[in-house]
Amino acid sequence: MNNLIAQSGFCVLLPIYQRDDLESLFERVILSCFNGSVQPMEVIVAVDGPLNESFNLKLVQLGLSYPLRVVRSGGRVGLSEVLNIGLRSASTEYIF
Repeated sequence: MNNLIAQSGFCVLLPIYQRDDLESLFERVILSCFNGSVQPMEVIVAVDGPLNESFNLKLVQLGLSYPLRVVRSGGRVGLSEVLNIGLRSASTEYIF
C-alpha cells in the first residue's frame, strides 16, 4: 500500500443487505480488515434495507471493539445508491 495512504488514513466501505449467510461471514470480514499490517481508520457499513434483530445486535457488539460506522439507506435502494450513501459519510480521502 502506498505510504501516503497509510499515513493519511483510509476507510473501508462495506455494503451489506440481509441474506442467510450474513451473520456467519460478517465477523470474519471485519477481523480481516483490522488484522492487516495497515489498518483502516474505520469501516463504514452501508446497510441496504432492513436487517434482522440478531444481526443488528452483532453490529453493536462489533462496534464496541472496532471503529465501525453504520449508515442505513432506509429501504432497499440497490448497490449503487447504498455505496453513494456510504461514500458521502466517509471522513477520509481514501476509501476502499
